[in-house]
Amino acid sequence: MAITPSRKSIEEAAHDGPTPGTSASRLTFSQKWGDDPFTQMGHTQVPNALVEYAARLGLKSEECWLICCVLRFKYSADNPRPTQETLARLFGQSVDTVQRTVKKIMAKNLLKVERARSDGGTFTHTIYDFTPLRFALNECYYQDHPQDRPKKPIVPQITTPQNCGMDNFHHTAELRPGPSHEPGRNSAARTTPQNCGPNKKTEQQEEKKDSSRATFDQRPNSPDTSVAAVRVEEPEEDKSLVAYLREHGVNRADAVRLVNEEPDECRRQLEYLPFVTAFKTSKGAYLRSAIEQGFGPPSAYIKARQRQEHAHEQTTGAAADRAAMQRKRREALVSSLRGFAAQMELEQPEAFSRFTAYLEGELHLMMQRFSARAAQESYRKLYSGEAKRLERFATYFAANPCPLPALAAWLVEHPPLTVAALLQDGR
Repeated sequence: MAITPSRKSIEEAAHDGPTPGTSASRLTFSQKWGDDPFTQMGHTQVPNALVEYAARLGLKSEECWLICCVLRFKYSADNPRPTQETLARLFGQSVDTVQRTVKKIMAKNLLKVERARSDGGTFTHTIYDFTPLRFALNECYYQDHPQDRPKKPIVPQITTPQNCGMDNFHHTAELRPGPSHEPGRNSAARTTPQNCGPNKKTEQQEEKKDSSRATFDQRPNSPDTSVAAVRVEEPEEDKSLVAYLREHGVNRADAVRLVNEEPDECRRQLEYLPFVTAFKTSKGAYLRSAIEQGFGPPSAYIKARQRQEHAHEQTTGAAADRAAMQRKRREALVSSLRGFAAQMELEQPEAFSRFTAYLEGELHLMMQRFSARAAQESYRKLYSGEAKRLERFATYFAANPCPLPALAAWLVEHPPLTVAALLQDGR
């Protein structure tokens, strides 16, 4: 549905800048700003709806800035997936701060985050899904422009000459496969009062419809026919289980009864069901009998579980081997950096003094940025640790002249990002 701007928004746009659709708004980014690194580095598409309604959604400035940093990596219709280290660099904060900010946005139900794994089970990247934010911004717009809110689709009523007042449930139930089509079912049980008038949804009719559902789903041979005479209320936690049984063809009365009597068996048979390939009558009839009689697992299920357990054992062993190899690499890296730092302090004291001054200045800058005493103590403890000092040692001499040829050659083979990743895993 196309959204037509209101007269008020058009008048405001006339004061703030060119109206969308004019020749001025069709200029390219470089035509508007000129050709220099400012435009050559590209630009990020930030929705105007976010700028307009961020305050209404309770988004703070740092949360909006993090959203903009993530949107920089929205290159296609797929969700962006930047690394947390990259976001920390753009955000100007630590990885922990980025993670805390992401959790704040998720707590407002504006973001979904998924961590993808490789075949070996290790995390490879993080996927950021802003679909909840998009829906929330759309709702803010519709609150301001109710005339643009799309109308709900009208579901056509199915009527027959014999009973044009029957609600859609009965027609749907007659067409769906399941226990209702088993041989020997009494078709006379599926009768409703003749009513050709308009089908208005009142509370009394809703109650009649619920009771008619129970009557319709009743099995004539059921030992307790009083169950179908009234609406059976299942506990809140069991409603989803009843819904799963009904999705597989079990009628409502049987689904509620089975969940109340054998909830664990219901879950077990639902787990077995995808591995059953043939049914004598219908899937719903099989599932009801399986729960009532406690069928054992099919052979296909047993084989699948064996394969899964075997793969898990192999994955666990491979993960342990990778962890041991990673630990050895980290120990070798720490040992090399310790040797280079000691050699630098002994043979090149001036260069080592420049590094220590740089480290102290960086710590002082972090202390000024965070005024909270807890944060200052955390950074002071971090920079006093060996892992952080060795990481900054490698980073400093990779970006500045290195007086030790052996260290310079070693840094070519071990980039600072690799060194930082290995050292952070060991903290």
